[in-house]
Amino acid sequence: MKAEGIKSYQLADALKVSTQTLSRKLNGATPFTEEEIEKVCVVLKISAIDVWRFFFERLSSYEDDLKKLEQF
Repeated sequence: MKAEGIKSYQLADALKVSTQTLSRKLNGATPFTEEEIEKVCVVLKISAIDVWRFFFERLSSYEDDLKKLEQF
């Protein structure tokens, strides 16, 4: 967001969510919807190539953590 000069409240407004909800989404506590991901990409000028890195790379690490927990 900093690179594009977008404040968190501006992104929250674009997504039509509260700043608290945006914070939960950015911290991974609440998932982004497909529509929200599309809007974030437009607002922050994120290329389709970077979408995976920003939105789904973290999911892969969570899946790895869950697999490790399931072993116990």
